[in-house]
Amino acid sequence: MGDRSLLCERLHLMPIKPQLFTDNILGLNLRAIEGNADPRYALDMDGVLLDTLGGISKWPGRTAKITGLTGAVTKLIEHNGNDGTIKLLAYCDDGATATIYSWTPEGASASLGTVATGGEVSHAQFVGLTVIVGNKFVPQKYNGSTLGTLAGWPPVYSTQAVTEISEDDTAFTLGANPSLVETHVNRLWLSGDATNPYKVYYSGNFTPETWTNTGSIERGGWIDILKNDNKGKITAIVSWQNKLVVFKELAIYFIEGT
Repeated sequence: MGDRSLLCERLHLMPIKPQLFTDNILGLNLRAIEGNADPRYALDMDGVLLDTLGGISKWPGRTAKITGLTGAVTKLIEHNGNDGTIKLLAYCDDGATATIYSWTPEGASASLGTVATGGEVSHAQFVGLTVIVGNKFVPQKYNGSTLGTLAGWPPVYSTQAVTEISEDDTAFTLGANPSLVETHVNRLWLSGDATNPYKVYYSGNFTPETWTNTGSIERGGWIDILKNDNKGKITAIVSWQNKLVVFKELAIYFIEGT
């Protein structure tokens, strides 16, 4: 424990205590609210059935062979439309071309488009769009029927002075291919830009295709996560309990506020 406390202090982290709940039956917490739990202890109840006695069993589900895919499936994506429809997408990479497919529960697939191969892919959904990003291609959007480039990216920022949340003015080169995406406080957030591995970018309020830092509350911008802290690059961004948790290779930071 002493070594762990020292490590947390050195990395400016706060040690996390296990969270205890009541009404725990056979290890199944029946009254836990996932949003109130520490990320390491949050529950994931997808694909299970709960009985009235607290038992847990796997959802019976179904199987179907997906046909027409080319290359290895490296990412499965669920798109939830504003009309309640659910679409399933698959990112496939054969080493020469990466293709994004839609497919039905019956197993039929259709190509939506291609992107550069070899990308580290992540996705998030916001205001009816599923946004797919990868470090080898510009951000893509899927609206339930078609795939296209996310409008407004990369942005052209207007003059901004160095502030407490930015260690650069606009005199920096913006990388076009972020590999991390998250939704948080009514905005879309991107990071994982190899050119600026310490930056987190945010869209306008409820406007995932507005990224410039001019205008009203709908404007976007960027935040620098301690450019010179020697804690490595940003490796993940996660929305949790009204905070955006930013993971670096050797540290964890919170972004609070809207």
